[in-house]
Formats: sequence, C-alpha cells, structure tokens
Amino acid sequence: GQEPEPPGPSTLHDYEVDWDDLWEVDADASEWLAEPLIPAGSKVTHIYAPRAEGKSALSLYVAAAIATGRPVLDRPPGQPLRVAYIDVEMSRTELRDYLEEYGYGPDTDLANLRYLVDAPIPYLDTVEGGMEVVRWVEAVAPDVVFVDSITSVLQGEENSNDAYQRLFNFTIAPLKRAGI
Repeated sequence: GQEPEPPGPSTLHDYEVDWDDLWEVDADASEWLAEPLIPAGSKVTHIYAPRAEGKSALSLYVAAAIATGRPVLDRPPGQPLRVAYIDVEMSRTELRDYLEEYGYGPDTDLANLRYLVDAPIPYLDTVEGGMEVVRWVEAVAPDVVFVDSITSVLQGEENSNDAYQRLFNFTIAPLKRAGI
C-alpha cells in the first residue's frame, strides 16, 4: 500500500492575530458611517424595537443620508457612500412617501442608494437566499448593507438560534469576508 501524502501547510496561519499590531490600533479611532449608530467596517449593527416603532423609518432616513452625503446623526455632510438596501416590508408608495417626508424628490441624486423593494428574495437563512443576496451585494459594491427587516427574511422560527446561525453562515459571514 501507498502511504498517504502529508498535508500541505495550513492557510490558517494568515489569520492568526499579530498581538503587536492588535495593540497598536487606537480603539478610539474607529470610523463611523453614521455615528453613533453604524460603525465602518464589516461589523453588524442591529436596531431593535417593538413592532411599528419606527425602525424602518430610521433605517431609511440614515441610509438615504449616507447615500447622498447629507448630515445624519453625528455624521457631518460629506462624501456620498454606496448603500445597498434590501426592503421586504415597505411598498414603493411608502418608500416614496418617506423619502419625500425626508426632503428627497425627483431632483435628488439617489444613484448611490441601491434599493430592492418587492424583490422575490429567497430567505436569507438558506443557501439559495444567501448566495443570491451575496451576488447582488458584491455587484453593487456598497459601503454598507441594510436589511429591513431581519425577521422578515428568515425561513426558520424568529426566536430560533438555528435560523440566526444559518443567516450568519449563508449571508452575513460571506459579506463580512468580502469586507462589507
């Protein structure tokens, strides 16, 4: 019999923490997309409140401001950033009404706000849904992704850790690996 070949070097070494580098990073120097709500980088931010308390309105308000470079929260006016927004709750009419209420209209350049509404998106806690959204997001190449709302894109039980674990595995982790 032939001996099996020894395994090659692990590529996991590239992911080991360099402790000297870690401690040189200024913890207070983190950047924000919308301070103090949305940090820059591949971090996940959840907005939680009871149903119909304004989470969608707040999310859209922040997303549109980021995409147009308007001031929002503690973020001064600045460079517009690319935003990918997956909305499975609002209608186009509600979207337009909210944007008009926030001072946007037909003359506003919303090209950096890549917005899905009424899209037939498979559940994001499935392989198919995760792959579909990751492909779209990678094509859009955003600085930030909004999903409104997480509970509406889960196939599994809303209070099940399994559904959130699958959401992380199939959608969030691939986006984080891509730096989004």
